[in-house]
Amino acid sequence: MIHPNLLSIIALLLLLSNSCTYNKQTAENKVSAQKPFFDLESFIILEESRIQKLDSLQKIVTHKGRKERKILPSNTIVSDGDLSVFKKADINRPDWYDKYLVDSSFSNDYLIVSYKAMEQKMPIQLMEVQFYQNNVSAIRIEKNNSSPIADFEQTLLFLPNSSFSISSAQDNLAGQRDSLHIEVNWTNSIANN
Repeated sequence: MIHPNLLSIIALLLLLSNSCTYNKQTAENKVSAQKPFFDLESFIILEESRIQKLDSLQKIVTHKGRKERKILPSNTIVSDGDLSVFKKADINRPDWYDKYLVDSSFSNDYLIVSYKAMEQKMPIQLMEVQFYQNNVSAIRIEKNNSSPIADFEQTLLFLPNSSFSISSAQDNLAGQRDSLHIEVNWTNSIANN
């Protein structure tokens, strides 16, 4: 005969193990519900830590027809804040969940997931994430913003194994266009890591 206290202990252990499983599943569901789109911010944070381990980066800045090229230590990737523009382009904001159409397509073994804004007033008009063999191979973002003073367009491109670029253009009331292009490249450094 089984002692009644032993039965109580077994029942309690079963109850606790089921409640732990339930809580874990609930927590996982909340995480996925909080981030229904590609988690760009988390991806860029991981990439920053990976890129900082490299020896150096090449940064090319083109503004008003002048090009400046520098070789920089890789830890400048965070201190310069160049990648912060990518993190700020994350569309996982609760008030934006119903503002984007999500579509996917396959092309030459690449899966392309597109998030297209349904309203012209959205600052991020398009985000495309390209996957090859379940790994991100490219991210392209198109941003725009209009005000009575100026119209602003920006295209961001992130290629995890080689580089990123930020192309910005602004048209002001006088009809003048100002453009800036930043490219950071680590192609040669990353191959060794």
